[in-house]
Amino acid sequence: MRSAGFQVSLAMIAIACGPFALWSTYIALQFWNWFAAPVLHVVSPPILPLYCFFAVVGFLRSGRYIKDGVFDWRDALTSSLLSPGLLLMTGYIVHIFAKFFGAALLQVLRYR
Repeated sequence: MRSAGFQVSLAMIAIACGPFALWSTYIALQFWNWFAAPVLHVVSPPILPLYCFFAVVGFLRSGRYIKDGVFDWRDALTSSLLSPGLLLMTGYIVHIFAKFFGAALLQVLRYR
């Protein structure tokens, strides 16, 4: 017989190591390529340490989805996919604006 604690722990690990860690690692690598790599001129960091970091963050973060000893799967999955997704969209908009306005600023400075 399994206890509720085992089911909740398994759910927390599944959310942390699954959608949250994978999606957050992908976003961190995209941000690295968009913002840090052009400035620092270095290759992207290895994937495994980033994944492990985001898995630990996801495990600690998934504790808030436990209500009265029951894990709220729907809220956890939705939040684990939407939070990093919104961050990716915001970063992409900043990336596009930086490219556009950066190129426009360079042209203005070039013609002076």
